[in-house]
This record gives sequence, structure tokens and C-alpha cells, in this order.
Amino acid sequence: MLRRLILLSGAGLLFVVLTALTQLGGLIFLASLALAWALRLAGSTRAMAVLAGIVLFLAGVPLANLFVAPALATLNGRVALPCEMSAGTSYAALSPVYCALGRTYARAEVQAMLEAMGRDLGRDDPGLVVATLDANFPVLDGFPLPPHLSHDDGRRIDLAYFYTDAAGKPLPLAAPSFLGYWGFEEPPTPADAACTDKTRWLTFRWDMDWFQAFVRKDRRLDQERTAAMLRWLVEKGPEHGVTKILLEPHMVKRLGVTSPLIRFQGCRAARHDDHIHVEVGG
Repeated sequence: MLRRLILLSGAGLLFVVLTALTQLGGLIFLASLALAWALRLAGSTRAMAVLAGIVLFLAGVPLANLFVAPALATLNGRVALPCEMSAGTSYAALSPVYCALGRTYARAEVQAMLEAMGRDLGRDDPGLVVATLDANFPVLDGFPLPPHLSHDDGRRIDLAYFYTDAAGKPLPLAAPSFLGYWGFEEPPTPADAACTDKTRWLTFRWDMDWFQAFVRKDRRLDQERTAAMLRWLVEKGPEHGVTKILLEPHMVKRLGVTSPLIRFQGCRAARHDDHIHVEVGG
């Protein structure tokens, strides 16, 4: 009895985690359990049933997010943003991880804004590709996109900074962190830090010290290109529905772009000195 309770509790917790991280992942997990159960009823060995369930789960999550989710997204007024660079594409996901987890969906207004920004920036900088990070899940307004406090209505998207290699050569779809997040641009002095209280509770403002071992030190912030992107967002962005931009105060100062649209997210939300958060409409 206790063993069964532990298994059910573990399965329930895994369902919640997978649903929170990928939205459709929890459903695929239930389908894999159902398949294993059906195979056992049909006389299959436990090992074969478990293996079949694992295969369905491992293949089903990325396949569902790549092929099923786009169709579901259209029912909720969202579109799938590009997963990789291609001819004529001026923006794409920094990592295929975002597409595999179904976190690259947004409303058509966001897509139109990205296309306009990429087109305008590309006139003066041919070959430039804007790197997108988390956008939204494919369906259900109000469904959160952990660990974000927003990104729940298809109108939010995070944009990676631009970077160069150690020699100053621009790098397409590259960042110090393979995820784009947590490769922080640290404040130049302690006085420039927006939040110095290290004993905050119930906060998403993580310094991710353990992750810094995986951050590449040969990537440099492309300040000119990043400033150009931010400048476009505050000057031309409102014509395409941009209503809010979240950025760390020391990055606003460093990039030299100010606007009432740019706001500080506060000390309990994620740090924004590794990406730019943009909201369109709403």
C-alpha cells in the first residue's frame, strides 16, 4: 500500500512538473503510462511495457510540441515562431530547446513586431538575426510559463542580447549561456546593483552561481547591436504595439537608451541583465 502511494505521488508530481515546463508534457506522460498499462493487460512483460512507455514519452514530448502544438496554437490565436535560421529569416530561437519544449508561441502582433524589427535593423546590418528566448506556450491564456511571472497570454517575449567572440566578430544566435539566460552582465560597481539584499525570500531573482561554470567566458556583449535593438524597441516599437520593456537599470545606463517604456522588474522577479523582456499590446 505504501509503495503504491509513493508511486502515485511521484507520478502526480512528475505530471505537474512536466505540465509546468512544457504544457503538453504532462499529457504525453499520462499517455505513456496508459500505454504501459494497456500492454501489461495484453500480456506483455513488465520490462517491455515500461520500455514502450519510456519511448513514447521521450519521443512524444518533442514531436507533440513540434507538430501538434502549432495546430492547437492557431485555435488560441497564436503562431509558432521560427526555430532556426533560414534564408530571409531575421529572427529565430537561440536554442532548439525552446521549440522542443513548446515555449516559442506568440500572438501574431508579436510576430509582426519581430519581423519589422529584424527588417529595419537588417537594412543597416545585413545578416543580423535577432535571437528569441522564452515566448509563451501554445494554448490557454493565463497558463503560466515557469519560472516567469508573466508570459501567460501570448504577448510577451524575451530577446537575447547580441554577442561577439573574443576578437570582436559578431556571432549569430550565440550567447555566453547555451540557454541565453543566466549569462549575466554584472553591474560595473556594487553601487550600480539594483538589489543587494541576498536574504530575499519567495523570489525568482536568482544569481545562479552554480550555473556560471557553464557560461562561456569568450563571449562579449555586442553593445552597439544590443543598443540598436533597444533603441528600435523604444522609438519604433510602439508603432508595432510595444507597450513595456523590462531591463536591469545598470543595463539601461550602459546601453545609453532611456524611455518611459523601459521599466525595472523589481527585486523579486528574474534578473534582466541577460535578456530584454518585451510586451506587445494588452
